[in-house]
Amino acid sequence: MPARTGLLAMRHVAPGLRLGTELVVETDNMARSPTDVRMSAGFKLKIGTNSGLEGLAGRTLRTADRRATNRFKIAYEVKW
Repeated sequence: MPARTGLLAMRHVAPGLRLGTELVVETDNMARSPTDVRMSAGFKLKIGTNSGLEGLAGRTLRTADRRATNRFKIAYEVKW
């Protein structure tokens, strides 16, 4: 089971809009295995009372197999 540790910073920059960044360190187990380090930046935009738009872009800074990866996500959420 992987072990994860992270740091998240988020700030309200306008009514209904939050910007943030995160740093995540992940290991495959609690032993001294190689770690992955990822950094991402994203936003959350509230649209109306029941919906919102989220986006994320990030990059793996260090991986156990030395292969860098990029992450992109955009999601529209509706709450019932």
